[in-house]
Amino acid sequence: MKSKKKRIAILGGGPSGLFVYTRLVESGSNDFEITIFEKKKELGSGMPYSTEGANIEHITNVSDNEVPHIVSSMSDWIYTAPAELLEQYNIKPDQFNEYKVVPRLLFGSYLAAQFEILRKTGKKAGIATAVHFESTITDINYDIKNQTVTVQTTKGSNHEFDFAVICTGHNWPIRYEGKVPGYYDAPYPPRKLIQHFNHPVAIKGSSLTAIDAIRTMARNNGLFEKDSEDNLKFKLNPESTDFKIMMHFRSGMLPAVRFHLEDSHLSNDSLLTKEEIDLHRKSNDGFLSLDFIFEKDFKEIFIEKDPEFYQRIKDFSIEDFVTDMMELRERLDPFQLLRAEYVQAEKSIKRQESIYWKEMLAVLSFAMNHPAKYFSAEDMQRLQKVLMPLISIVIAFVPQKSCEELLALHQAGVLDLVPVGDDSTVEPQNGGGILYNFVDTNNNQRVCIL
Repeated sequence: MKSKKKRIAILGGGPSGLFVYTRLVESGSNDFEITIFEKKKELGSGMPYSTEGANIEHITNVSDNEVPHIVSSMSDWIYTAPAELLEQYNIKPDQFNEYKVVPRLLFGSYLAAQFEILRKTGKKAGIATAVHFESTITDINYDIKNQTVTVQTTKGSNHEFDFAVICTGHNWPIRYEGKVPGYYDAPYPPRKLIQHFNHPVAIKGSSLTAIDAIRTMARNNGLFEKDSEDNLKFKLNPESTDFKIMMHFRSGMLPAVRFHLEDSHLSNDSLLTKEEIDLHRKSNDGFLSLDFIFEKDFKEIFIEKDPEFYQRIKDFSIEDFVTDMMELRERLDPFQLLRAEYVQAEKSIKRQESIYWKEMLAVLSFAMNHPAKYFSAEDMQRLQKVLMPLISIVIAFVPQKSCEELLALHQAGVLDLVPVGDDSTVEPQNGGGILYNFVDTNNNQRVCIL
């Protein structure tokens, strides 16, 4: 008797859904059938690489050589891309550099093309794939008795599966947007920021999202141009003389700048194996020690790779290491540090030499994803409160071009940073604008009207 094929649902057809689908098609099996639910009209691009999350000025923070293998590399695909698409971004296939970041919308087109190729490959392999476009998931229910998953959509339809993989990505709840003039709960879609501002604008946070918003607003209120010494400068438009961006952030720090990665996929072969982790857990009451992971998957790797750095940190606890790494970031002016890291990153990319401790910190963050479920409650707190704040800053990988524009805006007096602390609050005002309440670096209570 022929066995019944497993029914697999992929909820979300963006980049995460693409990679799940890739692994299924690559499995060499066709004993399953796949259904993909996507709220847009296109697979692959998701929110970050479509007009939902990017304008023409927004760029990726990874290059072609850093993207996990799908079907073809971007440097191969670029030769088959539509001519009008390449013209839009002034890209010549024979001059494409796999080590440089690319426009996010172009990258979205690449991902969409990869998904289409995979669907054809799957069909040839006997894998049935159904796609529901413009279909938003409203509920998911698991039937324990029958071991089935029911997926419900906004169209009122119910679909039953054996497995469901959730790849739904980003969600931006709307609270005040549309009710309070000048208030945006999120900068997405970014086209809403394509407007003239002749007053100060507050941004909450200093993430890559915040930097995207800054780049969009700057372009619509001024002009970036190179001077005679090839330095980027910014000049306000005559009708935007009072335009200024105030970036409010809790850490008081900007994310670190993108550099050259020795292992472009951050899959270091010196990491602990599953067997080594299991052996450690047996001697540690079933728990995985965060200190053990930090010792083996981070510190000891420097014994050969960077002996000098190892001597510096070999006796450090996680807390000691974070304190040491953050000390310089906390002491220097954020823009002074940004400029220094920009110069360091430029040398790293030009020489194709990694800033190894930063790369290994990124490797460590990925290495902990799977075994983190074995951490004790205390170690999980240490991970989240001590180590992750440093990791989140270091592995943001701000593209060089974005860095140049931030520095140009600051030099022009258009961009300032305001440290606000954990207890800051934002109060939307009925007539428009906000009150930003925070304690400054001198421990004084401040209220900014914006």
